[in-house]
Formats: sequence, C-alpha cells, structure tokens
Amino acid sequence: MARLEEFVHAGKQCYRQELEDSPPVKVRVWTSTMMYHGKPYIKEHRHWEGRHKLVIGENEYDVAWSKLGDGGKKLGIAVNYAKITDVPTTQEQLDQMAQRAIHIATQGMIRAGIW
Repeated sequence: MARLEEFVHAGKQCYRQELEDSPPVKVRVWTSTMMYHGKPYIKEHRHWEGRHKLVIGENEYDVAWSKLGDGGKKLGIAVNYAKITDVPTTQEQLDQMAQRAIHIATQGMIRAGIW
C-alpha cells in the first residue's frame, strides 16, 4: 500500500501520496532551530525524494520531490516541491537561463558597487 501523509497548508487540506507504479520514495526527517521574532523555534523537515503525487487544496501536482517544513501551530507548514514536466528542457534553454542569471548577478554587483 502506498504511503500517505496528510497536512494543512494555508488553511487548505493537503496530502502527498506515493504512486503505485513508481519506486518507493526515500523519506528523510530532521529538525533544525530557527529564529522568529527573536525567539527560537524547532522546525521539523520531512523530505520525500522520488516521484509522488502532491495535492494542495484543489491543485494536484506530479512531483520529483517535496519538502514540508513544520514550524508548529504558530508558524504552520511551508511546502517546497519540484514538478515533473513532460517537456524536457533543451540545452539552448539551459544556456539562456545561465546567461540571464549571470546578467542579473552582474547588475546586482554593479548596483552594490562591488564591480
């Protein structure tokens, strides 16, 4: 039976579930301490790596990985994920993205007086 994890994010009922026809996801769980308004909070991270379904409210995603950062009742849950697309990125698109990143970084350094 596929693993299922339910959670609430931004007031919406959400869940993530392993797919029956995919290899099992790798699950990592760890904690970290974060500061919020000068107070330390323990944040639990739950990372699923491997193809699975992520549902956030009415939206359903096919994802390669997802991570939940649970800051407790006061801070709530942060959700990060990488969607799987059927259209692969071409080398030309990767080169354009790299050039854009270099351009933005250069402009930031010029504005900051570093370059």
